[in-house]
Amino acid sequence: MKNGKIITAWATLAIIAAAPTAPNAQTTAPPEPRSCQQLHEEMNKCETGMRSCDQRVVARLEARCQRDEKRLPPVLGPRDGGRP
Repeated sequence: MKNGKIITAWATLAIIAAAPTAPNAQTTAPPEPRSCQQLHEEMNKCETGMRSCDQRVVARLEARCQRDEKRLPPVLGPRDGGRP
């Protein structure tokens, strides 16, 4: 009878683990847009004093990064669509 309880426990855990969240819910943050990665790279150049630092490039990338971040799909938190 002990094996029956173990199997029942594992089956219960498998069902709980397989319980779906909201359809099409994105529960992890999407990757950072490429424009934001480029902005960080360019800002690092400027912070280290490299001659290739160009503030016009930084300003352009800041605008692109902000635009691209607004376009990312929203990430659902535990209250927005996760399990109660």
